[in-house]
Amino acid sequence: MPITFDTAKFRGRILIDGVEPVPGVKVGRFAFRNRAINSAQYSWFYKDVVAGPDGAFSVKLPKGEYEVY
Repeated sequence: MPITFDTAKFRGRILIDGVEPVPGVKVGRFAFRNRAINSAQYSWFYKDVVAGPDGAFSVKLPKGEYEVY
């Protein structure tokens, strides 16, 4: 039985000491935390982030609101 859920792109921009990172190189692994609507439980998603020339990045996550660590 397949499990399906809606996803969306989370977009952001990263600067390291005020400067864009080297484009196309992994910046690091970000942790995205999302709280369940009707409970105090959190879901965590970990994604490797590669930034573009202006520091912009996007990752695909289940739809929701996230805190980034």
